[in-house]
Amino acid sequence: MKFIKRELTSALMLYDYVLFYAAKYNLREDIIRAIVWKESSGNTFAIRYEPMFFTRYIASKSKQALGGHWPREITERTERVCRAMSWGAMQVMGQTAREIGFTGLLPELCLPEIGVKYGCKYLKSLFDKADAETLIDKYKLAVAKYNGGPNNPNFDYAASIFKYIEEL
Repeated sequence: MKFIKRELTSALMLYDYVLFYAAKYNLREDIIRAIVWKESSGNTFAIRYEPMFFTRYIASKSKQALGGHWPREITERTERVCRAMSWGAMQVMGQTAREIGFTGLLPELCLPEIGVKYGCKYLKSLFDKADAETLIDKYKLAVAKYNGGPNNPNFDYAASIFKYIEEL
């Protein structure tokens, strides 16, 4: 019973942050919920190392080229590995979080108030840059880029998000 109560409390807190940050960044709350479900099934402590991301975007670049905050509390190698990990309910990549201004320790992205904030902040930046004629197409492009990156949109991912929304 204790476990169920804790899980329910955690889910309700997560949903509160989804509502808050969707409103703050003027995003559709159903899209944020669908991303949370697709990325982590609502597990705020979900983490995943992305070795291909590390090889392609992190390993050979200088600190200056990678940019963002470099915490003093951890080694450069640890920070590089953490930047190649996706964190929390919205599975925000560490490098992405740094690029959009996150200065904390990357595991803090597992806290829903931080991870959902930076996931929504990133999605909003993609939405604002999306070059599409209709509002729904802007959302689809932003969601595709949320998963695949700004230069490699994953339209299958976006389709799965919108299919999930239709099934709600």
